[in-house]
Amino acid sequence: MKTKQCIKNIIIITLFSIFLLLYLGGCAKTKKEMVDGGIKQLTTQELTSLLSERKIAKVFNTKKRKWYTLTYLPDGSVSAERKGRIRTSIYNIKNDHFCSKRRITSRKVTCSSWLKIDEQTYYAYAKDGSLIEEILFK
Repeated sequence: MKTKQCIKNIIIITLFSIFLLLYLGGCAKTKKEMVDGGIKQLTTQELTSLLSERKIAKVFNTKKRKWYTLTYLPDGSVSAERKGRIRTSIYNIKNDHFCSKRRITSRKVTCSSWLKIDEQTYYAYAKDGSLIEEILFK
């Protein structure tokens, strides 16, 4: 009887571990797979229209594995509250990409292409096609 319970526990723990690995292991589809599956990349005009008014979003950063609340403003700034401080960066939209600087004085610009999953959910992909953020607009 005890052996059967041990085997059940091992199976449950193994299945749970596999679930966690799949969930946290970055098994999201690449941009190419998403586009080949019919998901559309936003154009410059669509990105501009989406961010033409103040938008609040919950953003999951896949590298840091953390959720953040970001506020996108139509003036080209985005702010995040982290550790009790509000941090602001600037963004612009060009060539169908959302490009931002981490700090206003920074020279490093990072760009991502956005895919529209549904009316409130967007995925941001890096140049190499890897998923970097999941964006959920409120």
